[in-house]
Amino acid sequence: MNIKHLISITYFGLATATLPTVAIANETHKTILQTYAELAHSSYHQALADAINLQSKLQAFANKPSEQSMEVAKNAWLQSRESYGVTEIFRLAGGPIDAEYG
Repeated sequence: MNIKHLISITYFGLATATLPTVAIANETHKTILQTYAELAHSSYHQALADAINLQSKLQAFANKPSEQSMEVAKNAWLQSRESYGVTEIFRLAGGPIDAEYG
C-alpha cells in the first residue's frame, strides 16, 4: 500500500467517523431554529393581540371618558407593554426588524 492510499483511507475514515456527529449537529441546529421561530411567532402574535385589545380600550375611553374606562385602558396598556417587551430581544438578532438596510 502506498502513502497516497494510506492517506486517502485515513482521510475517508476520519471523514465518515464524523458524519453522525455532523448529522446530530444539523438536527440540533434545526431544532433550535424551529424553537426560536415558534417562540418569535407566538410572542409577536400575543403582542399583536394585546395591541388590538389596547386599541379598542383606548377607543372606548375616547368615546366615553371616565375613571373606569381610563383604568381599563391603563390595564390594557400595561398588558400590551408586557407582551411587547418579550419581543424586544428579537430586534437584536440581526434579522429583518431592525436591519441596517432593511
